[in-house]
Amino acid sequence: MSSVPVPEMDPAEIYTASDTMNSSAIFHTINDVVAFVLYMHQQIPSTVQDMSTEFDSMHSEYKQLVKFILF
Repeated sequence: MSSVPVPEMDPAEIYTASDTMNSSAIFHTINDVVAFVLYMHQQIPSTVQDMSTEFDSMHSEYKQLVKFILF
């Protein structure tokens, strides 16, 4: 039985000022990273599709709430 060494990976943190990106850009960045990780681990991309659907519905609710508050 041969032992193949597994490279160690350290977690990485990405820092940015929150006012430099709107919530939609942040979501799509996270969505792309998650999609890439799932793809690399050969997972079904339906997880990402579910995230996109949930984001779209929450974004619609947010727009309605803002419209209700402003008017």
